[in-house]
Amino acid sequence: PGIAHENISDIFTRFVILNKNDNRGSGIGLALAYELAKLHKGDLKVSSQLGEGSCFCLYLPLSNEALLQSGNATSVEPSSVKSQNRRDFPEEFLTSHSERHTLDQNKASILIVEDNRQIRDYIQGQLQTDFNCLVAENGKEGLKLTEIHNPDAIITDIMMPEMDGIEMTRLLKENFSLCHIPVVIMTAKSDIQDKITGYETGAEAYITKPLNVRHLKALLNSFINQRKLVISKFRDNKTIDPNTLKVNTKDEEFLHLLLNYIEKNYSEDLSVDTVAKEFCVSRTVLYNKVKGLTGISPLEFIRQVKLKLSCELLKKGYSVSETAYKIGYTDVKYFSKQFKMFHGFSPSQVKNNLNTNK
Repeated sequence: PGIAHENISDIFTRFVILNKNDNRGSGIGLALAYELAKLHKGDLKVSSQLGEGSCFCLYLPLSNEALLQSGNATSVEPSSVKSQNRRDFPEEFLTSHSERHTLDQNKASILIVEDNRQIRDYIQGQLQTDFNCLVAENGKEGLKLTEIHNPDAIITDIMMPEMDGIEMTRLLKENFSLCHIPVVIMTAKSDIQDKITGYETGAEAYITKPLNVRHLKALLNSFINQRKLVISKFRDNKTIDPNTLKVNTKDEEFLHLLLNYIEKNYSEDLSVDTVAKEFCVSRTVLYNKVKGLTGISPLEFIRQVKLKLSCELLKKGYSVSETAYKIGYTDVKYFSKQFKMFHGFSPSQVKNNLNTNK
């Protein structure tokens, strides 16, 4: 059909898609062809008339001299060139990156949900230096991987087979154990109504293709750093008010219920199984939820809440031994040690300060 004059300058730009029909490409082919031509010291040019058609011309040097000036090329005798097919390649090249890559515990994990393999591989290639990357071909597979790996953030396309990105996001945000995970929706559709739909579904961000990798990385780092701030704020805050945390309404409600339950039963020997049973979830779901919101395990969360409550009991006039027994400690010395490690001062100092103020 030809290309409009104002679009000619964008035709070799990666991820630019000028065709709006169902048979549109991924925006990679022409960009890749152009880059390959340049690598071979050649060029790729286009002349086009809207409504009449387009002509693409590939220019390559006839001599090897220009190529050999590049540091990426070497001269090889024709007789030494060996024809290679799939079975000639080492096994590591035949295994997908996601299958053979061991997750780095020092990196955040990102799930990429995209049905176009070229785009999916490109995003993975751009992010894998900074993040652990998991990949899924559609929303249905994305949900399964999210339940298994509990990633720190999710990047998803909208239009995919079996389950699209909007439906996957809706199901994620309705799922108690997964709703705290931030979702970035990406699409070639730039209509404002699509963005509104994405935000109404619960997505934290909406970006359009062609993707700007720096923008995407900045978004992901922002979400992950916000989560770290929330975790550190909870860890450093000696109160037990979930209102101080920047979390969504559903997560805040869960924290309120969990804290209320511990406050009412702090004298009991609360185990993870007991709490999980109370909230009608499995140990794994409870662990993922508490860990995702606070950065600590459910057992450590219970311990910290009890130690925060113990400070309030001491201020109300209870002795150190009474306070220890009230929050479920049978060894007063062990309680005092745990109290000092958490608060930075001993329980007896709280009592002394109270007596001094009197």
